[in-house]
Amino acid sequence: MDSDDDYIYFLLSGPNAISVYDWNGKHYGIYKMNDGAKKYEAENIFHINDDLYIGYNHGIGKVFKTNIEALYE
Repeated sequence: MDSDDDYIYFLLSGPNAISVYDWNGKHYGIYKMNDGAKKYEAENIFHINDDLYIGYNHGIGKVFKTNIEALYE
């Protein structure tokens, strides 16, 4: 889980996705990861400025900068 001034981000496993809420509890949607790392098991999420990073497990820990696109709204 991570958050910024506007949103709260929850990792989902199956599919690797991010569920986004605002601070009032409004659900903004579920967003799938669209990078090559999406096939690995997502373990954690954090952001630096406007960029989201996902920590994945694929035998050794790896961190990937991840883009998201709408999966469900």
